[in-house]
Amino acid sequence: MKKTKLFIISVIILAIFVVTIIFITNYGGHWNQVEIIDSVRSKADVTIKNVHYVKTNRGIKEWEIKASSGQYFKNKDMGTLKDVMVKIFFKDAKP
Repeated sequence: MKKTKLFIISVIILAIFVVTIIFITNYGGHWNQVEIIDSVRSKADVTIKNVHYVKTNRGIKEWEIKASSGQYFKNKDMGTLKDVMVKIFFKDAKP
């Protein structure tokens, strides 16, 4: 009886350990990326709030982007958007 309880407790502890390692492996890097992006954003050359861009071809909407903010880094020729929503319009279909 004691061996069975000890075995069950060992399996539970091992399972918790494995789940913790998997969580750290999969999501640990995400937080580091967020910190890097935040530190880069503070050095933006241009910052825009409420970004709205529509791509048209011969007067027909192809796609649309909305974002709460956008930033442009001239030295890297790179832009970033925050809280992005994208709509793609297909022929004879709704977005």
